[in-house]
Amino acid sequence: MSIPAVSLGRVSENLKAYRLLESLRQNTLKLFTEQNRLSTGRQLLTPSENPGGAATAMRMKQLLDQQDQILANLKAADGFLSATDQAVQDISTLLIQAQELASEHAGGLTDQDQRDAAAIVVSSLIDQLVMIGNRTYQGRYLFGGRLTTAAPFVREEGVVRYVGDVGDLRTLVDGTQEQAYNVDGNRLFGALSTQVRGWKDWDVRLTADTRVTDCRGTTGRGIALGSVRITETGVGTFTVDLTQADRVGDVLDLINQAAADAGSSVTASINPSGNGIQITSGGATIEVAEAGNGTTARDLGILTSGPVPVVLGSDIDPKLTERTRLQDLGGVTLANLAAGFIICSGEHSVVIDTGSMVGTNTVQDLLNLINRSGAGVRAGINATATGIDVLNCVSGRAMRIGENGGDAAAELGLRSMYAGTPLAELNGGKGVSGLPGQADFRIVARNGSYFDVDINDAAGGLDHNGDGFETLDDVIDAINAAAAGAGVAVTASLATTGNGIRLVDTTGVDGTLRVERLNLSYAVDDLGLTDLQAAGAGASVEAVGQDVNGIVPPGVFTALQRLYDALISGDTKGITEAGNAVQRLLGEVNGVLGEVGARAKAMSDRRARTEEAVDATRKVLSEVEDLDYTQAITRFQQAQVALQANLMTGSLTLNLSLLDFLK
Repeated sequence: MSIPAVSLGRVSENLKAYRLLESLRQNTLKLFTEQNRLSTGRQLLTPSENPGGAATAMRMKQLLDQQDQILANLKAADGFLSATDQAVQDISTLLIQAQELASEHAGGLTDQDQRDAAAIVVSSLIDQLVMIGNRTYQGRYLFGGRLTTAAPFVREEGVVRYVGDVGDLRTLVDGTQEQAYNVDGNRLFGALSTQVRGWKDWDVRLTADTRVTDCRGTTGRGIALGSVRITETGVGTFTVDLTQADRVGDVLDLINQAAADAGSSVTASINPSGNGIQITSGGATIEVAEAGNGTTARDLGILTSGPVPVVLGSDIDPKLTERTRLQDLGGVTLANLAAGFIICSGEHSVVIDTGSMVGTNTVQDLLNLINRSGAGVRAGINATATGIDVLNCVSGRAMRIGENGGDAAAELGLRSMYAGTPLAELNGGKGVSGLPGQADFRIVARNGSYFDVDINDAAGGLDHNGDGFETLDDVIDAINAAAAGAGVAVTASLATTGNGIRLVDTTGVDGTLRVERLNLSYAVDDLGLTDLQAAGAGASVEAVGQDVNGIVPPGVFTALQRLYDALISGDTKGITEAGNAVQRLLGEVNGVLGEVGARAKAMSDRRARTEEAVDATRKVLSEVEDLDYTQAITRFQQAQVALQANLMTGSLTLNLSLLDFLK
């Protein structure tokens, strides 16, 4: 079998050059790529090299960024808690010293010079506690609550005032969970008093400007805005979408506009009681129902069980807010605020001039007036949003809120010693001590007539509910009933200026009105009537007792201030009481110490787990992204050899000979 000849085509110079250049380009690029991998230490230079691996690397980087931020948060919180833990330990140590001083001087075995020296030490302990209270960590104050840029404790005029807040510092400790990592000054030092709670409902009226979110609704759980269906008999039914309403005025406008669009005569307005929505028509009956499965009509108090002539909406209970105007308070008569009221902090008194306020003023204006008065108090809306509370921020001084010759304090529900004050709350919670079955004190009029008062008489019908004396009003009623029964022209009431029980003698005889203790009863002292007397010859004279319901912060600084005062005055009973208070507070501080320690341990454990998670994420990212240098060096050497061989082959291929010209 013969083999035919094969005709070999000619290869052009251009083709040879193109093939050589393409080969050189590819080998050079491969060498350059391997060089970049070696210089950057990264396996992936562009996403196109490995789209799946690039996507994984991106997810790991995002996760790592989040974990790094959380780890930074945990480190900062852990350090903050560690600094707090040390500060609380230092407080505990100082309180132990104070307790030892109180124990040493409580028995009367030391003289006044020794007690004076001990008082100097107690004053020094207060200074040291203030310094600890103002301790910082990385420029932030530990015990200022959310106010971390200013010192929370100020010592002035011999007392300590707390200017921090009671908020939590919170940090993100994982993807979704926050955790508090601070202890505010009130929690640790007891720097704020139990407040004068607003005991009167200000009864906010509903207005067009009232925000829907500021209403509790008919169920007390707020208003869920949706759609309602309104039917006017003989006219038709229309649906109102209320989801975009912000104010009550918006609700009214949307209902009225939807009615007009439907050709209905239905109109919506505020009801006559000023606490709900009223819907009327031109004479036909109206029915309001839910549109779908919502609860809007019910929450707005306009849901009906059938056609009615007028939808007289139920009370949707507007809340008191800072934006509420004083003229919109149904429970407060502005005319009764004319005289203003007095806030006393120890011997320091400030008149709060509410008489200058008009209806256009807001609750925020009133709060500003109180908070900026310099009385050392802090006022805010109470938890039920029905009135305001006032806190005493000055440790060691009693706060009292009384009248300034009018009714402003009572009108606002802020009088600290009012008719409804429980007897058990008087005298710092010690209450009032009487003698069962015996008269506690005698009131002698100017004409010599007198009557006796037994504040434990539960069977005499003198109290409000027949089960014993419970409030200050019960005592006042008992005094007036005993006076009437004895035919003595003396009446009891509350003081018109300041606080205290007020006795008025109208016998018209020149003499002395006085209160006398009976049967060694302490009721006279507990009611502030000790040595109470007034002399004169006019138609009437009055005597006002002491205010025995001062509001004092119950914490560390108050206890030490009382210990200091008792040491200076040589009051051994006061020293014992202050020492007992310090002992109680030491237990509370140690409780906080345990709490801080537990939180620090939990934060430290979480930090350790987060560090492990970060290491695991870095490992996964490294496997996807980081370079295997052994393989990379091998590939680089192969690319280098290939390029060198390519260059050598090219030099041979492009070497021209006579045969090339003969082809």
